[in-house]
Amino acid sequence: SEFRLNITATDAGGLSTFIVAPVFVNDINDNAPVFEKPSYEFRIAEGSYEDYVVGQISATDADFGENGNITYTILQKREDFSQMPLSIKKDGSLIVHGELD
Repeated sequence: SEFRLNITATDAGGLSTFIVAPVFVNDINDNAPVFEKPSYEFRIAEGSYEDYVVGQISATDADFGENGNITYTILQKREDFSQMPLSIKKDGSLIVHGELD
């Protein structure tokens, strides 16, 4: 939001000057992202895939600007990420690339 302050400076002899000073309120990162659904479930047949979109994950953040940008990450317990045939793009698309068995 923004406030526009009308400010006058007056000296003892009665001469004055006037300015308009805008004050901008910057957003702070005070809102956590929220998934649009409480859970997501996807089903896909076993097989070999190359950049196949399984589904879409979506979240929103009530903050503005950079603080409202969302990054999606898959957290996994496996130590070897290279063997995981699933990834997620910046837009929340869940992608299969590789063999599912």
